[in-house]
Order: sequence, then structure tokens, then C-alpha cells
Amino acid sequence: MTNASIHVRTMLRRYERQLLNARRLARYRMALRLAQGDAAPPEPEEIRRRRMVEKVARELYEHLLFTGSENPVAEGIREELSVSAGAHLHFRYTPGEAALQLIREGSSGPEKVSQHEKARLLDKLWHITLAKVDETML
Repeated sequence: MTNASIHVRTMLRRYERQLLNARRLARYRMALRLAQGDAAPPEPEEIRRRRMVEKVARELYEHLLFTGSENPVAEGIREELSVSAGAHLHFRYTPGEAALQLIREGSSGPEKVSQHEKARLLDKLWHITLAKVDETML
């Protein structure tokens, strides 16, 4: 193990503790406000729903879409992206590389998508995911 990785782990462990303490303090402050009868006004339903839709969409986007999951919602989103791109797309994490590879099935065989096109397709994928979650969420 290198010296740099030890420092990174230590930094991440401290950061995690800070986040946990911040959450604990926020819950404590809310409990104090509620006990004093000084609660914050309730959040509007549309804002709360939008935040929940974004949270679910982010989970789908980060954990199911790129892993080849057989989840019907994830498959539908990938299919919709392929239709809008005009070709079947594959998401791959190649060994030795941390970045996601986007591969298009063309008439001349599989070809790697350029960085500019990849950014555009991933943005399109995010919007499709948001729309699909918003449409299916109660």
C-alpha cells in the first residue's frame, strides 16, 4: 500500500465522520425546533416530489444503467437512448481504465464514441432517466 493511499483513506474517514456529525447535529437542531414549537414550514409537495424523483433517478443512473442490469426500467431507458442515438449502445468499464466507455454498434461494427458525443449522450440519458422516473413514480 502506498503512502498516498493511506492519506486518502484517512482523509475519507475524517470526511465521513464530519458528515455523520453534521447529520446528527441537523437532526438535533430539528428536534429542538419541534420541541420549542418553532418548526420550519412544510416543504411544498411538488418540491419534495421533484427532489425524490431526482434521488431515485440518480440511483438508477449511477447503479443500474451502466452495469447491464436486467431491471425492466433500466432496460427501457437504455433502449430509448439507443433509439434516440440511432444505434445500439453498450456501456463498458474496461479493465485498467476508470472511465466509462460508450460503444456504438454501427454498420461497420462496434466503435468507440468520441468524448463530445459521449457527454451529449450521457446528458440525454440523464434527461430520459428523469422523465421515466417522473412518469412512473406515484
